[in-house]
Amino acid sequence: MDVNRIKEFAARDQFANLIGAVVETVSDREVVCTLDINEKHLNAGGVVQGGVIFTLADFALALACNADDLSAGNGAISLSQSGSIIFFRPARGGRLTARTSLLQKGRQISVYRMTVTDHQGAAVAEMTANACRVTRSPGP
Repeated sequence: MDVNRIKEFAARDQFANLIGAVVETVSDREVVCTLDINEKHLNAGGVVQGGVIFTLADFALALACNADDLSAGNGAISLSQSGSIIFFRPARGGRLTARTSLLQKGRQISVYRMTVTDHQGAAVAEMTANACRVTRSPGP
């Protein structure tokens, strides 16, 4: 696995970078991403906006489902096909961590579970998502 290629890929994710998502670890078993919460992540109720939590989980998914193809440099990319998230408790601050688990990997469709925890290790949300592998078309 080429961790440098995966981190370069992550660095090009403009939205994940805008919210402050960080790649912590990438391995054959899992991807771990974190986000330090600040005021820009809070909704009107004073808790972390659900979209921020979804974005962190989706960012971890993107890295996990593309790791093999990025390492191989074969021109394929996997994109989210569908995703479902369940929020268990509100997150108020500290650091959020998203960890991936591969549930099923096929030639074109893979299924992952992303668990998002707060700074105390309590589960905040769980996302299950399908990713579809496609061939990249030449472009800019």
